[in-house]
Amino acid sequence: MKCSMCAHGCTIKPGKRGICSVRENQDGTLISLVYGKLISAIVDPIEKKPLYNFLPGTKSYSIASAGCNFRCKHCQNYEISQLPRTVEGSDMPGEESTPQMVVADALGAGCASISYTYTEPTVSMEFALETAKFAREKGLRNVFVSNGFMSPESVDLIAPYLDANNIDLKGDDGFGVRVIEALGGEDLPEGVECIDGGTGEVMLGEVPTVQPELSVDFNILMGWADEARRLGVRANADTPADARAAREFGAEGIGLCRTEHMFFDADRIVAMREMILA
Repeated sequence: MKCSMCAHGCTIKPGKRGICSVRENQDGTLISLVYGKLISAIVDPIEKKPLYNFLPGTKSYSIASAGCNFRCKHCQNYEISQLPRTVEGSDMPGEESTPQMVVADALGAGCASISYTYTEPTVSMEFALETAKFAREKGLRNVFVSNGFMSPESVDLIAPYLDANNIDLKGDDGFGVRVIEALGGEDLPEGVECIDGGTGEVMLGEVPTVQPELSVDFNILMGWADEARRLGVRANADTPADARAAREFGAEGIGLCRTEHMFFDADRIVAMREMILA
């Protein structure tokens, strides 16, 4: 059975899941294993999405279910985005919720919007869609924080109820040209191109970031901690550059090296996907 939720277009055999690990073929029907199971629900400033030109200064009720259709290196939320890959069976973690409960919580917290974020909202589209519809009825705005790897079918479903969609591309210009052929050229990926701003405004640009620094106060605090600590400081590193940066920040060794990242090379990823879906 073919899944049309995202641009992977997985063909899923009976009893198996797609690349996202949250959609399963059960007796010829694709079932979402994370429907209504929230792994995170918290109030954020809208600027954290990060959106600086949309409802500035307001709060957004941010929700997420486990799962993602990407395996990005250095994902800051990998504990929840990659969690379904470690779960055997169909009982995914998460607190049971309904669209009505989410909207009530958002209104009660004084939020102006609901953000579907932290993991990839496309893989929990059924719940996101129903929540977005109900939120719109109650006067709330809807925000997707997405990798943009939607299928045209998913875009058609959710676009009428979205008020903002932040599609993040984390990488330099070379990454964009090499991996998605987006930056440095006129063509955008299909998922981005489908959301063409026909009912709003498209803002293409770089999100300002602050490079981490070791401040004087931080060094003093860490000095106090060093005097009392008993455990060594380890870092996760997958490349020599990562290990070098970790050492510069004071790490005493490498605690985890995710060897699966060696398979992300363009020449290997296709074979790996075929093996996963076999």
